[in-house]
Amino acid sequence: LSLFFLNDLVAPFGQNALAAFGIGFRVESVVFLPMIGLSGAFVSAVGYFKGSRQFEKIHMIHRHALKLLISFMMVCSIVFFMSPELIYSIFTNEGGVISLGRDYLRILALFYPILPLSLLSAAGFQGLGKGYPSLILALVRSGCVSVPTAYYFTVVRGGPVYYVWVAIALGDVFSAIFGHIWFKIEQRKLENP
Repeated sequence: LSLFFLNDLVAPFGQNALAAFGIGFRVESVVFLPMIGLSGAFVSAVGYFKGSRQFEKIHMIHRHALKLLISFMMVCSIVFFMSPELIYSIFTNEGGVISLGRDYLRILALFYPILPLSLLSAAGFQGLGKGYPSLILALVRSGCVSVPTAYYFTVVRGGPVYYVWVAIALGDVFSAIFGHIWFKIEQRKLENP
């Protein structure tokens, strides 16, 4: 649903902006697959350790998964930040799309290393048998931050399309910090009932 609203906010900036957003989103989706796979394994591990009442191991595996995913996302961040034109040129030779795509990847890539905080928090909650926090984190990211911020800066203030990219990054940061703190609180509740 948020993708629909973001596309709607990008559309007035023209076909090049829509193409840059679409290509960037799809490229990111492919790169994020290993992170999504590991978070699926994290759900199972958290569920196992909760069921066997080995709560300290939830903390241990969370720390290790964070280190691994943050390292992976740092590499992705560097690659995307250093070579966005090369990445976009695989899909198009349109200079306007490549230029807007460069801004998209460079802005969002700066925040890739924080994304595992949000993803692992949502996965951790699922492993604990609590599905609703994942929904709340998604609503915080998109419904409370990304879409309203993008709307404000592009429609109300008349800013350029890169404010949509900034709004997406801000939503990711808010969701990551909020989710990480919330999951840590839940971990402490398990360890100290």
